[in-house]
Amino acid sequence: MTPDSGPPPEPGRGPTASACEPYRGFIEISLSKGRNAKAIDQDLVDDHGFRCAYQSVKRFVHRLRGHTVTEACAVIVTPPGEEA
Repeated sequence: MTPDSGPPPEPGRGPTASACEPYRGFIEISLSKGRNAKAIDQDLVDDHGFRCAYQSVKRFVHRLRGHTVTEACAVIVTPPGEEA
């Protein structure tokens, strides 16, 4: 069998490609409106015919958001009336 026999294999998604990439603009706009990954996934399924798993959207959103650091917030507990 020679390398030239038969059709070449069809290109598929690479290991780092995301099924969500074609919807990047929609996802970025949705994130800017404060939507979470679950809501974005549901919008993609309902409005755009998206057929991939929610986990794909979740991973893609996580990559777009990056690692967000939550700020520390001190809680001061005082007895009632002490502040007055």
